[in-house]
Amino acid sequence: MFILHFGSPRLVNYKEPIFQCVTHLYTSTLDGYRETHITDLPQLTHLAAHTRLDQPIENILSIAAQFLRMLERSPQLKLFVFTLDDTYIAGEKVEEWNTALQQCIQDSRFVILPRFRQPRMEWEGLLRDQPNVWERALAWRTVMKEDDAEKITRYRIETLQSLRAEKTWMTWKKLQANWEIDMVQRDGYVPFEGDLTEQREAVVLL
Repeated sequence: MFILHFGSPRLVNYKEPIFQCVTHLYTSTLDGYRETHITDLPQLTHLAAHTRLDQPIENILSIAAQFLRMLERSPQLKLFVFTLDDTYIAGEKVEEWNTALQQCIQDSRFVILPRFRQPRMEWEGLLRDQPNVWERALAWRTVMKEDDAEKITRYRIETLQSLRAEKTWMTWKKLQANWEIDMVQRDGYVPFEGDLTEQREAVVLL
């Protein structure tokens, strides 16, 4: 299941029946309304979340604290993938994330995947039986454990080329990357002001 939005994450009621059998979730929000939380999903074994790398330190610390609570409260969770796009920004910001996430990183279930794939392409990939975000994270961790600089570089280049090809394909198909899965509201986001019955602020894909 995917929980997406159009610029600003929406709270959901994680105790709704639709969530009770969910095992794999890629979400833009861990907290729910009516005092619900993602830990209320009894069957959840695979979780993924994403945000932009270039966040202020207060956001980084807040997200890291959320992740740690999630890991501590979810013994049934087998894999938690956090995707960060480090294609354009490196150095100090990466170090801030690594420092804030140290306790999470010590948990073998937690994996940082440094290549973000647009939600629309993630969904298209699932329909085409391509490796999902959890499979790609495990592949990345395997490469990193081998500690082979040449192999790591080659893997990064091949992944980046693939993401660029997907962007070209989306442009060719005239698909807008309007599905968002970022845990933090997009800069410049403007709330919907039309008829509330036509409001398209969130989307759930099963």
